[in-house]
Parts: sequence; C-alpha cells; structure tokens
Amino acid sequence: MADTASNILQSASRLFATEGYGAASLSAVAEAAGTSKQVLLHHYGSKERLYLSVLREVGVKLAATVAKAKVEATGPASQLEQVLISLLSPQNDELVRLTLRALLAIQSSDAQAVHWPLQPFLESLRALALAASKKESAPDDERAFAAVYGLLGGVSYLLISRNALTGMYGERRADQIEQGFRQDIRARIAGL
Repeated sequence: MADTASNILQSASRLFATEGYGAASLSAVAEAAGTSKQVLLHHYGSKERLYLSVLREVGVKLAATVAKAKVEATGPASQLEQVLISLLSPQNDELVRLTLRALLAIQSSDAQAVHWPLQPFLESLRALALAASKKESAPDDERAFAAVYGLLGGVSYLLISRNALTGMYGERRADQIEQGFRQDIRARIAGL
C-alpha cells in the first residue's frame, strides 16, 4: 500500500516537473505509476492534494540540501554557495524543475500561497544571504531576497537549458559555460 502511494508520488513528481501541474492529468500520472486513477484518488483524494504532497517532498529535499550545507560548509556565504552549486547537479534536475514550475504556477489568490511548502527553503536562503553580507550596512530583507531569487533563477535557467547549450556548443563548451556560471555565483555571493 505504501509502495503504491510512493510510486504514485514519484510518477507525479516526474510528470509535474516535465509537463507542469496544468498539463499533467491524473490519468497520465496513474498510467505512469502503473495503477488506476481510482487508486490514485484513494491515496491522494485530488490532483491538488497530490501536487501539495509532491511539493512537500520537494521542500523536504531542499531543506536537506540546506542542512547538509550548514554541516559541511563554514560560514553563511560558503553555505549559500554550496546549496546553489549542489542544485546544478544533474540529479537535482527534477527537483529544480518542480521548484521553478511551482514558483511560476502559484497565484497570489491561491489559498495554498499562504502556506506554500517551499517557502521555508526560500526563507533559509534569504537568511543565509543576510548573514553572508560583508558590507557595513547589511542588505535589507528585500535586497537579500532579490539576490537569492536572482541566483535561484539563474540556477534554474542553466539547469533546464543544459541540453540546449550542449546541442548548440558541444559538451566541452557547455561545461565551460557552467564553470563560468559557478564562478559568477561565487562572485555574486561575495558581492552581497
């Protein structure tokens, strides 16, 4: 029973990451999970509840990424850098796509916007950006949030366009572009 729910959740994550919430139907999720729509609804009740379950799992994984950085890296700037660089890893492609799609899909009028499962992740990055500031006058919350949001946007854009860059420029040049991007992340964090 738990395996079925887990399989549905994994299949939904893949489809929501590649197709988006609106385009991924419950029937498609059920088919990808090797089950029926009725079984899916038995476990999750609705598409909205399934999506929120996926986002909660994403939130847990993102929180684990931050927690790992806080243990392994010294200081908030290094921790922020480690989180962002780790998101560039190909194994985090689905995670980043889900995060980006969730940010793009949520409407301010949505009831879930108030208790959005990924908000704690954004808040932890904002706190790291504030703590990493080396300027005499630390950035205010809005500037720290804007810096984090911009860095996350860049990470998302690079990750989702990696295949296009490789196709246009070849693997070697795409790797060089990514290395340049990693250096840019370090420089932007240092400039906080």
